[in-house]
Amino acid sequence: MGGVAARCPALVARRRQVDWVPRVHLICAFVATDRLAAGLRTVCRSSAIRRALGVPDGLLRLAHVVVPGSAAVVWCLATTPFTPHVSWLNGVVSAVGAVAVVYRIATRPPLDYGVAAIDFGVLGPVPIGLVMQLSRGPLLLYLLCVLQVMLG
Repeated sequence: MGGVAARCPALVARRRQVDWVPRVHLICAFVATDRLAAGLRTVCRSSAIRRALGVPDGLLRLAHVVVPGSAAVVWCLATTPFTPHVSWLNGVVSAVGAVAVVYRIATRPPLDYGVAAIDFGVLGPVPIGLVMQLSRGPLLLYLLCVLQVMLG
């Protein structure tokens, strides 16, 4: 998946979609990093494993974010110089942002399905609380894409 993700920003640049290249670079960095965060997700979602390891939660999460963090840095170092219209500042935002989004999604608390729903008529009842819980990581990714636009 990382090889395909490495080509996407350059393909967008070839299609003359210059404004989208830094955003696509960030999203592809997230996709490449997210595949390596299975250990972080497992540790964060299983209290039995955390208790069995006997290490404080903060240290355990920090230890398990090393692999996705290293992958994001390596991926961005490998793709930023060869991707047109992506500056080094955009590459740094992509690396740090990808790790932040992966961490935010992995450390999300269990979903609470007993939330109130609002009926919008045509759409039917929409559980607003559930939508807010599910947007915990993607909302950060969206805000980082906005930041990439401002960095220009």
